[in-house]
Amino acid sequence: HDNPCPFDQHPLSNVHALSWLMCAANCSIGSNRGYDEMVPHHIHVVQEERQYCGATQTSEPALKTAKRALITLHQWLEDKGYSETFVDQATEDVVIVTRHHPETCSKVLVVIATCWSDTATLTRQHTVTLPGDKTEVLLEAEVRTTGPLNYTQNEELITGYSGVEVDVRENPETSSMVIVSKTGDENLDLNLQLSPGCVVAIHVEPAKPTQEALKYFNSYVLHYQTFAQNLDRV
Repeated sequence: HDNPCPFDQHPLSNVHALSWLMCAANCSIGSNRGYDEMVPHHIHVVQEERQYCGATQTSEPALKTAKRALITLHQWLEDKGYSETFVDQATEDVVIVTRHHPETCSKVLVVIATCWSDTATLTRQHTVTLPGDKTEVLLEAEVRTTGPLNYTQNEELITGYSGVEVDVRENPETSSMVIVSKTGDENLDLNLQLSPGCVVAIHVEPAKPTQEALKYFNSYVLHYQTFAQNLDRV
């Protein structure tokens, strides 16, 4: 609450992208009140006398609606054991957060197209090559304007931008952002079409030789653990 308002320093699309970057982390997450409501000014914690919009509000702000999908994905990654995190600044505008499962070697790639300038409107093309057998798009989202981006300060309530929506697609049958192609027996090419501020989460299973090696390795580890436990009882 002591920092400048994010909307003073970032385009609207980047505020959305940074929310995803936070939710992809393997840690507790949170958000300041006003961020998800897209309030484009600093909310003074002492001098502000207006009330926040509550349950009587007719429609939820776009980022608040999208945050439900973000939190669901964040919780799913934790519950399923994707405990290792790797962050790659792939290009100036593309950040890839990989959540890796240490036992199965499956992974979820959260690809985030940041947008640091209002003039950044072009779709980025980016290709990720990695070992894997099959993929599934868990979720994709992008910011859209439904009309002119408007903000009028309400004298009684703290309100945010209107004319904005976040299109969230969970487990889409056909992805508008990812085309997958095979390169060799064990590698996949993820060909990405990324508009400013958009995000896509992709689940990747390891290649079959890796799966077979993991079965052998895990059985060896289990055998060793059992041996060590029996040795302790002696």
